[in-house]
Amino acid sequence: GEMIMAANPSVADIHEEPKRGHERLLAYWQELSGGRKFPEETDIDTDAIADLWNSCFLLNTGKDADHGFKYEFMGPSLIEAYGVDLTGQIHDEQTEPNIVSILNAFKNVAAKGEHIVDEAEFVNAASQTVKYRCCLVPFGKAPDQVKYILGLMRWKIE
Repeated sequence: GEMIMAANPSVADIHEEPKRGHERLLAYWQELSGGRKFPEETDIDTDAIADLWNSCFLLNTGKDADHGFKYEFMGPSLIEAYGVDLTGQIHDEQTEPNIVSILNAFKNVAAKGEHIVDEAEFVNAASQTVKYRCCLVPFGKAPDQVKYILGLMRWKIE
């Protein structure tokens, strides 16, 4: 039955991993929200999502979203995907790699306070084409002060 499959992940299940990671992040975020539109960044417990954390990034919206989004944290997996470590840097239209889709998704999450899953591709700093699926969830003072965005990105080089 279904339960045995879940308890003993087979090789076929490994392909489901990206989706499962996003679903787990979403479930965790909804649990933290506890009835609010979104939780506060202080609610984040990295231990609870330890196995996902290497593929996560945390953005500070600065509430001046026009000035770009600052990477407070960038997991090692993402540094590998981007081909550059953007920790402490602002992600805006000038950022390399230029990931138009994800920047628009950042703006959307910041404006609406809702989660988004973004799927697209970009050319990284090593000139490799990276296909990705990224789940973005807002944090801050609900209902309208999105101060942080937590992202989980799963990717592969084409």
